[in-house]
Amino acid sequence: MIDSIILNCAYIILFLSLAVRDMLVLRVVMTIACICFISFGVLSSNTSMISWNILFIVLNIYQVVRLVLERRPVSLSPELESIYDSRFKNMKKRDFLNFWHFGHEICYFKALVCEEGKDPEQLMFLVNGKADVTQGEKLLTSLDSNNFVAEMSYMSDKPASADVTITGTTIVWTRKKLAELENIYPSLIHDVRVSIGGDLSHKLRRSQ
Repeated sequence: MIDSIILNCAYIILFLSLAVRDMLVLRVVMTIACICFISFGVLSSNTSMISWNILFIVLNIYQVVRLVLERRPVSLSPELESIYDSRFKNMKKRDFLNFWHFGHEICYFKALVCEEGKDPEQLMFLVNGKADVTQGEKLLTSLDSNNFVAEMSYMSDKPASADVTITGTTIVWTRKKLAELENIYPSLIHDVRVSIGGDLSHKLRRSQ
């Protein structure tokens, strides 16, 4: 009698789990259902049910721990907090941090990082310093800190329309790295493109 009640409780919990949308809550509910199945297995001497549900509990607990760790508040340094607020507020802080650490820092001194008519091999973000955008001898604009560089070519997948010379510190993501990241985490790259779109809008408003 008791084993039958426990088994039915397990199936009721499984049925209710179909309405759960939050993955963390779903994992907890599934763990409870597994405990009920194990209890039934013990009462009915069903070792197969006990063994399988112990395995399911281990997997669910692993996922619960992973989700809890992922949902912990992310703390940014004052410098990164400023950068995040300037261009990346459409992203979750954890996603921003993952994207940021996917790049590497390079310090330039009057370095030509983009050439008109050529495909830039990387996307850059100017952390501090200055970037001069020129066509021939004409200075089109000067970019200060917290601006993307070579973002137009990355978004359009076309050659650069101007030369860019940088003096300062940048974070650099190679096209190859960005392609790898897009395969692993396409939604993150979508958010990055939204951030770049905001950066382009800011530059357009400033130029008017």
